[in-house]
Amino acid sequence: MKNHVKVGDKLLQTNKKWSHLKQKQREWIATTTKNEYDRYITTHKKIPSKSGKAKIIDNVYDKINEREIWIPFHEAKVHIGKYIDGQNRKAHDIVCEDGEMVTVVSEKKTKKVGTAKKLKLKPPTVKFGEIGAEIKEYFHENMKKDIALYINHTAKIPPNKIRDSHLKNILKGFNAKLYKKTGAKVLSDENLLSAYDNIRKELISEYNANGNLYVETKIEKLNKKLTVLETERLRLRKMHNGDTKEISLIISDIEVMYAWERAFTTKKDAQDWIVKQCRRYKHEQVGYFLATDKSSGEVVGQIGLMWNEINGEKILEVGYILKKSCWHKGYATEGAEACLKYGFDLFDIPKITATIRPENIASIAVAERIDMKLVGEYNKEYNGKLMKHLIYEIGRNE
Repeated sequence: MKNHVKVGDKLLQTNKKWSHLKQKQREWIATTTKNEYDRYITTHKKIPSKSGKAKIIDNVYDKINEREIWIPFHEAKVHIGKYIDGQNRKAHDIVCEDGEMVTVVSEKKTKKVGTAKKLKLKPPTVKFGEIGAEIKEYFHENMKKDIALYINHTAKIPPNKIRDSHLKNILKGFNAKLYKKTGAKVLSDENLLSAYDNIRKELISEYNANGNLYVETKIEKLNKKLTVLETERLRLRKMHNGDTKEISLIISDIEVMYAWERAFTTKKDAQDWIVKQCRRYKHEQVGYFLATDKSSGEVVGQIGLMWNEINGEKILEVGYILKKSCWHKGYATEGAEACLKYGFDLFDIPKITATIRPENIASIAVAERIDMKLVGEYNKEYNGKLMKHLIYEIGRNE
């Protein structure tokens, strides 16, 4: 029990009250509590919550026992807790230096709100000029986007009234969701206004020269980040949840999904398909990639690599599923050929295969155009039915 202390083999009850302690003992406990409190702040970069407070109390009480100051745990908990609450009521100015949080405990007390038990500490604030480069980049991207949209729409530089509105919205969005990155809420200052004005001048000059400003959307930025391969006409990238509609259009067409002998018609089917590919990306590094036309941005289908097992042998297989409107344009050949090179470069394997239904003349033609050779056949079970597949193969140096 925490209000008992063991000395040797003898269990002693700690029944000395706090008021009976010597002044030096109380000062030592206060110093020890301060050290533990500061250590917690340094480690966790935040004010201790209920659980953090309990940890500090436990650590301090253990040190009290080591010093053989015998007081009941409930007495120590009350007085140590009061000290921690007092520290929590002091302001904590947290600034960000190059993305790293530095905590400075100020002696200035904040305005008390309600009773000590109901006190809710407001997040500290920091000026824009004091935040790190990583956080500034967030503001620069959003300012550039807002200014470019305004200029494209009005063909004019945004006035100060619009500037104030833009900055207010950016600060509101950041402080509502992302302030944990800095540990503080960001305030506007001369540095923020100056940054906005510089971007405003650059963009209006660009607009005057080109007549338009390109604004990259979040989805475009994500798609660029997920790009795996590029060919002369195609961009192959990993799928994500935003592709549900496009994937549904492809896999719901029974003619396109001939090899499966069924169409996947529900939204859940499309979502499950994407989840399956994402698992492949994570665990196998490959899967079906979404293929888009680089010039138009149109989704043309899915082309990629999958690990499979044929007759007990683990093999890497190239596959392609194209929208019906994109058949007979050479997309499958172009994408599959790029995937072969990608697969051989990525994995130390001697060959890559393709398994194709005998009736699928178009897919067989693609395999032959990329120099794959027919080497055998096997029966694949799908939905309780055995389906005959031809095995095409190409070696690393062929």
